[in-house]
Amino acid sequence: MRPKSLKDAVDRSIEGYGFTDAVSEFLDEFYLSSASERQHMIGEEPVFTGVAFQDAYVGAAGEHLARRWELEIPTWADDPRRFLDEPNFPEFMELAKPVFIRDSPIAFRRLGLNSLRAELRVRYLNVNRAPRSLSGQGAAPKTRPKQ
Repeated sequence: MRPKSLKDAVDRSIEGYGFTDAVSEFLDEFYLSSASERQHMIGEEPVFTGVAFQDAYVGAAGEHLARRWELEIPTWADDPRRFLDEPNFPEFMELAKPVFIRDSPIAFRRLGLNSLRAELRVRYLNVNRAPRSLSGQGAAPKTRPKQ
């Protein structure tokens, strides 16, 4: 059964299913879901995997999806344990670091992930409507609720 939430995807990866495959399947479900379902799909906090890169990626994915589809950014995405201690770049790409910094989505850069692949395949999908940042239209993303 495909994960119906980001939490489900992380749970599956901990149970032995590949992290990349579990997140990819979640993304397929997210992109095909209705707007009313999407908030719920990122709302529940995923557990920590114990792998810093994966934990940061999950936090960045939750924030990025919320920004793209004008949802509330989940508060769990801002947990300090989801931030990498040092910025992460693809190996052997020293000269391309400025490009990665420029082109990585803000949610990923903020948590220390710098990669062109961090786009979560959004750019290639036309589900319901073009994401706000690609269409150049739409309101500013909703901010986190005050705590």
